[in-house]
Amino acid sequence: MQTLWYALLAVLTGAIIAIYLPMNSAVSQGLGSPVAANVTFYGVGLLASVLLLAGQVAMAVAVSHLGILGSPQDPITWQKLAGAPLLIAGAVVSMA
Repeated sequence: MQTLWYALLAVLTGAIIAIYLPMNSAVSQGLGSPVAANVTFYGVGLLASVLLLAGQVAMAVAVSHLGILGSPQDPITWQKLAGAPLLIAGAVVSMA
């Protein structure tokens, strides 16, 4: 079963590359620079990752505060409010 997952992952990776390269080429022609096209794609990817992480952190704080999904209720404190942006900033620094 594990071999099947690896095979599917390989096929998916190949499909992503097959889609990414022509799309990057078209953006490169539109912008007139391959470097600008790559910066655009990596910038969008970084922004998407940061927004995803920020949503997860915000939801974790809300679930903890409200005590839903079977988690113990833990009110929002100033330490949590200060720590959430620091966690997101640390992730951004590690991805950039």
